[in-house]
Amino acid sequence: MMSSMRALSQKIRTNFMSPTKNEVKHYYPESFDELKEIVHSSYERGEKIYTISKGYNWGLGSSRPTDDECSVINLSLMNKVLELNLEQEYVVIEPGVTQGQLSDLLRDTEYMIDVTGSSKDTSIVGNALERGISYRGLRADSIISLEVILGTGEVFSTGSKRFENWSVKNHYTHGVGPNLTGLFLQSNFGIVSKMTYRIFKKPKYHLSVKLTFKDEDSILNSLSAFNELFKKEIINDVFHIANVERAINAIKPDVCKTLSQQGAYKQLEVQSMLERVITGEWSASGIVRAQDKKSLKIKRKSIKKAFSSYCKVEFFSEKKFNLLSFICNVLGMKKINAFFKTIKPLMQLYVGESTDLALGSVLKLDTYINSNNPSSEVDLSSRGFSYCLPLTLMKKNNVREMLDIINEVSHQYDFVPSVTLNPLQFMVIEAVVSIEYSNSDLLRAKECIREMQKRLNDHEHLSYRTNIFDMDLYFKDESYNKVLLSLKKTFDPKGLISPGRYLPTIL
Repeated sequence: MMSSMRALSQKIRTNFMSPTKNEVKHYYPESFDELKEIVHSSYERGEKIYTISKGYNWGLGSSRPTDDECSVINLSLMNKVLELNLEQEYVVIEPGVTQGQLSDLLRDTEYMIDVTGSSKDTSIVGNALERGISYRGLRADSIISLEVILGTGEVFSTGSKRFENWSVKNHYTHGVGPNLTGLFLQSNFGIVSKMTYRIFKKPKYHLSVKLTFKDEDSILNSLSAFNELFKKEIINDVFHIANVERAINAIKPDVCKTLSQQGAYKQLEVQSMLERVITGEWSASGIVRAQDKKSLKIKRKSIKKAFSSYCKVEFFSEKKFNLLSFICNVLGMKKINAFFKTIKPLMQLYVGESTDLALGSVLKLDTYINSNNPSSEVDLSSRGFSYCLPLTLMKKNNVREMLDIINEVSHQYDFVPSVTLNPLQFMVIEAVVSIEYSNSDLLRAKECIREMQKRLNDHEHLSYRTNIFDMDLYFKDESYNKVLLSLKKTFDPKGLISPGRYLPTIL
């Protein structure tokens, strides 16, 4: 035991986590056994602990603990793919496995994971436990089972995984008796050390879809078409609707980076080119996929018919993009070719290829252009950003009211909100709202996001996840809280794991 503890003590590092003033102890276990020993030792000492997978929960708290007295257990070194079964379409991973890592592993196969648009370096486990939304839908829906370490150091598996001799343990999510998997999503009941997760067969045929809207009213009127197409399963994936400024700002950094590498970078010329290429006040991007050409043709026709009265509808294949890129290259049209090279990774997100492209819009342009590891730069940036992530009914009046509240509160605090609307599934739409601020405006930004959530909550547009400062807004039901507190005492008797995380009431 002593030799093991010495090995662990060498992995402890310290760091100042802005904006806290306290020195925070960090643990970096490399294996399940080390993690279990840290948890057990913390329980014996009564040490509060806060677990992060990679710490890239950007805009919602990053790696900062909910309680400043917590030591941080960073699981980024537990990054093994423990099992990959292509035939049965599942993978078993540790918390430090990134979506880029698994995406690369599957690249030359027929299979894919559901990626987010965030970064290659983000944790699959961490995002899934937060019920993050990917390009296929909710990542939580792909969780098959979890291995969990409780506050006492005890370990158990959820779902069917606890039956080692059951042939369907990696497929049948429920097990026998109560299925406890859901208790460890957005909770502080235990620490997930392993996750069994679904992978998917890549679509044999797919087309990128672009919808160009002339104004906001056209988008709101088109929501009924989205609902109908989701209900008929013509659309199976998340669509992303952004205004022209957001679309240009999302693409511009990567175009500049590509041109910079070619020695042909002039920012004003890039801006001018993008304004000519990206037209319309708003545009939506998505995918239509099928396993045979006939089905793809039917889906394409249905989408064209459903949206034609609201917007311009265009379809692009990977072959078409490659051809356009080739022509631009032959003709020496470097800026347009850089645009196509940037757009292609966005198309590939729908087939499981992760990218760092989104980080260009949150970092300074020069930092992004010159960085080989942009994810490591985000929390060091001189500017910050915060998210509000409301879900509402995908109906015209609901979405209009939600957008009005977002704009009113942002302007009240003198911020300009950046908003993307994401139709997720039948009758459900998400708004990804971000505000950018300098470090001196941190408190005002926090107040703005909190007030925005309060106003949205009052009008039935609740956020599906929230930042570490505002979790109390979602725990007003005393009966519900009593049940949660009872479970907390069972799983974590001393209340040491992530105190305040999705359970603000103090034990």
